[in-house]
Amino acid sequence: MDFGCCHGFCESQAAEVINTESLTAESRSTDGMSGSLGIVRESPESENTSPKMRLRRVIRDFAHKVVGTGLEIEARSPVLAETAVPGMLRMDKRLSRLEIQTRTVSVTISLTDVHSFKKGCSISSPEIPADSDRDGVALTVIQETGADMELFFDSPAMRDQAHTCFKIFHMSVCQSIDGQSLASSAEMTASTSPS
Repeated sequence: MDFGCCHGFCESQAAEVINTESLTAESRSTDGMSGSLGIVRESPESENTSPKMRLRRVIRDFAHKVVGTGLEIEARSPVLAETAVPGMLRMDKRLSRLEIQTRTVSVTISLTDVHSFKKGCSISSPEIPADSDRDGVALTVIQETGADMELFFDSPAMRDQAHTCFKIFHMSVCQSIDGQSLASSAEMTASTSPS
């Protein structure tokens, strides 16, 4: 699968999430006259509208936006300010870091430091009441250590797209690190084994 961006990194990162074993639906039918087994494949036109193809297109388009021009958002975190401030959300070309730039502060969050992404605001405190309109466009980045970062998008659809793509990028980064750890421990085992 080639998203045509980010030096091919997207394709390897999303491969686990988007199961690419088979892009065509195959169904088997028995031919009544000869009893032979036939395979029916979807036409190319219907392949382009399959859920997998649509998801690929969403991921590719989002990756181009967030790596290229970035997305205008508002962000709220104790690191930034008490209230949400306007900013620009970008990601690095490897899709491994969130970069939030406001007029006064730049914050970088590595996806390896993220615990999860949650739709909606963080648990509201008495000073900051929950606002259902804001909650519908909010995405909370829950970090392993440190304060959560709330990102407010211009629409619920954009928030949902960001949520889906960030979760995929997050899983990919974590799987990549796990794969590297396994490879280095296998290397270590092989080098310490008696000959």
